[in-house]
Amino acid sequence: VVIICFSVSNQESFKRVRRKWKPIIEKYAPNSVALILAATFSDQGQSTNEGITNRPILIPRYERYELAQTIGAQFVEVSADEGHGLSNLTD
Repeated sequence: VVIICFSVSNQESFKRVRRKWKPIIEKYAPNSVALILAATFSDQGQSTNEGITNRPILIPRYERYELAQTIGAQFVEVSADEGHGLSNLTD
């Protein structure tokens, strides 16, 4: 199993999944390796934007799912702060 992580508030880390990490995995790991795409800091997507002017711009949820589908990975959202989704990575 290979877990590829990206931050939901970092567009560059999201782009690197397809541009950098997927090609490296294809080069060094067998085709049968299971992929998991993990969106980190997913708790940021749960808060509201009311009265907050410096809230990071989040990658839309549908784009996260589309990327997982494109690279052939299972998709999970995780938050270390709230502890959600972490058990999905170990089950």
